[in-house]
Formats: sequence, structure tokens, C-alpha cells
Amino acid sequence: MKNRSSNGFSLVEVTVAIGIVAFALIAVIGLIPVGMKSARDAENDTRSSMIAQDAYSRLRAKMTINNDPNSPNYFTYDPSGQASFFYYSDAGTPSTNGLFKVVFSGDTPGAYASVAGTNDYYRAKVVVSQLAAPSGTPYPAYDPRSGPGLLCATVEIGWPVNGNDGSVAGDNTSSRATHVFYLRKP
Repeated sequence: MKNRSSNGFSLVEVTVAIGIVAFALIAVIGLIPVGMKSARDAENDTRSSMIAQDAYSRLRAKMTINNDPNSPNYFTYDPSGQASFFYYSDAGTPSTNGLFKVVFSGDTPGAYASVAGTNDYYRAKVVVSQLAAPSGTPYPAYDPRSGPGLLCATVEIGWPVNGNDGSVAGDNTSSRATHVFYLRKP
């Protein structure tokens, strides 16, 4: 009798190997949408931080350059509820030339149509308020918050922008970021 030796894999071994590879590929393919969402969220978080820094720099430059209270670019505490809006493209670059300061109702700037950009994706809403000590008691003299001219700027970044009225489309809180800066008026 001759002894037959086999140099290949049996059908059962090949079937099991294909099943293991298919199971692993399905698991990896299932992770692709999760990875893409994480990458998109990280990109939006990074851009919102860069936009907040740009809004802060613009605000600080306007405060330093323009001290005329009658100018629309003048920043100080305003109890009437004025906000400034900056618009940015989906790449995070400014899409409005300067400052857009309006009295706003709710979350919609009234004159957005006059400054609307075709690529507006992010919106920075800047509200400047006067920093007040809790319960009306003054800060101690050694506290850096004491003294005249300390303002608080709240920058709310929202996306995507509604192209019709300049508001942030939808009410999804995951598409908003809030940054707070403290400024001293020169």
C-alpha cells in the first residue's frame, strides 16, 4: 500500500479560516463610522478653539484701537444686550470682513442678510459683560479681578449656520462650544 501525503488544506480548514477572516473584517468595517465621527468631532473642536481665539484677538484689537463710545466697533459692558457676530467658513477662515455688532433677539442677528457669506459654516457670538463680584461685595484689593475695566467676553461658537437668517441650524448642543475670556479695557 502506498501512503498518500497531503500538501494542501482540507475544505473544513479553508472554511473555518474564511469565517474567522470575515468575522474580523466585519468588526473592523463596523468601526469605520465611529472613527469618522470622532475625527469630525475633533476637527470641529479644534476649529471652534481657533475661532474663539480669533474672536478674542479681534475683540482685543478693537478695544485697543477704538475708544470712541459712538463707534459700532467700541466694546464695553452693554446692558442693552448687544452681541457681536463673526462668521467663518467650513475651513475656519473668517468670512466677514470686520465686526458685525447688532442688538439681537433670541439667537438670530437681525441684519444677517446684508453680510451673509456663501461659505458661512461657523458662527461666533460674542457677548461682553461687566464682571461683578458675587452678591455685590467688592473683590479684595489683591484680587486681579478688582479694579476698573475688567470685562468678561463669552464667545459661543455654533455650527452649521442657517444661511437664511444667520442663526445656528438645529438645536443640537453637540454643535456648540462656549469659551470665556477676561479682558481689561485699556
